[in-house]
Amino acid sequence: MKNIFAAWFCLLVMGCSTGPCAREEKMNRDTPPKGETVKVYKPDGTLQCEPPAKGKSLEDMAKDLGPLKIFSQEKAHDGKMRIQMCGTPTGQCNVYEIAVEDLAKAQTVGFKAWPPQ
Repeated sequence: MKNIFAAWFCLLVMGCSTGPCAREEKMNRDTPPKGETVKVYKPDGTLQCEPPAKGKSLEDMAKDLGPLKIFSQEKAHDGKMRIQMCGTPTGQCNVYEIAVEDLAKAQTVGFKAWPPQ
């Protein structure tokens, strides 16, 4: 029984480190010390029962931030419950880590502070 549990645990840990739960895409840029950055987001536009490709990609939405430096980016769910119905939003969001001093600029183009309230 111990061997089965150990094998299952190894598969779970190894699969997660390379699989879909390892979603965060770190950018190859300098990362400032913690506390000097903030995460902002916008919904990616995906709808239930529609192909995910119809949503806005991380790269396309990053253009909305213009010249602001992005330290990391990821796809994430906003954590809110939703009715299960075709055509309604999925709750998937594009999340970007930016400098704290750039928060107001990001908000002027429609981004909000992450996590959603």
